[in-house]
Amino acid sequence: MKPLASFALIAVLSVGPAGSFAQGRDGYFCTTDLATGFAFNKAKKQWVTVSFHETEKFLITRASLAELKLGNVWVVKKVGSNTPDFVCPADFTDGGYLHCKGFSEFTFNRKNNRFLSSYMIGYVTDAIEGTETASALLGQEGSNTPAIQIGRCSPL
Repeated sequence: MKPLASFALIAVLSVGPAGSFAQGRDGYFCTTDLATGFAFNKAKKQWVTVSFHETEKFLITRASLAELKLGNVWVVKKVGSNTPDFVCPADFTDGGYLHCKGFSEFTFNRKNNRFLSSYMIGYVTDAIEGTETASALLGQEGSNTPAIQIGRCSPL
């Protein structure tokens, strides 16, 4: 009975939080497929929809010891960067989702290897020219472009 109990303990410890180790995945390489959003047309003085030709690539990796101390389990960095764009304070859900935040949000589903990222700065945070809201605290109208991007990831 003792060997069976030892085996059970090893199996439980090797699974890790939310079963993430069971798949043996320590990270993912992600590429953006499509990106769209809104930009301010200065000539027309109005916001318009735009398509971006994004080629951003991300790495989803387990948090380093320093990042773990900050309460993060996973981090998402642009390829070539040492600074996380998104931090993920919780492990994958039972449904396979990883939810991360930064100046925007990044959600990844490891069951279909797709991600969705949103950049929600701009429009509501921009100052409207000629009004009292124009200040140093708000960016000029159109200084940021809210956007959403979708893409796919592969296990490392």
